Amino acid sequence: MERNNRVWKEKSSTVVDTVIAAMARLQTFRAMSSNVKGSRPNDRVEVWKPPPFGLYKINVDGSFSINNNSTGSTCFVIRDALGIFIAGGGMSDSCFLSAEHVEAVACKQAIQFAVDNNFWPAIIETDAQVVYLQLLNNSSVNLSILGRLYEDMGQLLQTHASVKVKHIRRSANNVAHIMAANSKGLTSPVFYSSVPYFLQSALAAEIILVTSSIQ
Repeated sequence: MERNNRVWKEKSSTVVDTVIAAMARLQTFRAMSSNVKGSRPNDRVEVWKPPPFGLYKINVDGSFSINNNSTGSTCFVIRDALGIFIAGGGMSDSCFLSAEHVEAVACKQAIQFAVDNNFWPAIIETDAQVVYLQLLNNSSVNLSILGRLYEDMGQLLQTHASVKVKHIRRSANNVAHIMAANSKGLTSPVFYSSVPYFLQSALAAEIILVTSSIQ
């Protein structure tokens, strides 16, 4: 009994800590939002929004360091219309050419994962505008150094029309950004079927924000 009580208290403490951290993140975000009121529309803080019911939303991000043997990390986070974490994954490699290359690979991995595992219809969100624009203008042969990569993504999207790629601001991609940061240095790809500890407060904060905006 004593052991059970101790375990329960530890679990309760973890939940309380997560909620407190989530509320702190929410208060910080609201303070940031209030500071930009009256600024230009292009300067507004964008927040993550859940997809329509029946769709998945997959946020992707990449992290690149040219000073560390061109090492980069990529990741994706899948959530449903209620903002509930469905799955996620991350990996690290040293074969990247640039920050754009990392972001493009992250996007392709998410598209491929969604297609292979039936996570569609889906909206894939990236904060890399260059990647989004390359895919938007993918009607002709891409002669850039990453052209083959973009052409492969374009073909995947053409054959799976229910998977769409959308550009968002960095502020709306916070969860994926945290996942990418925690994927640095991984020796093998990691898949999460439940919320990893380092995402708990950020996910909770966004769910609270979404819920409060509906009320």
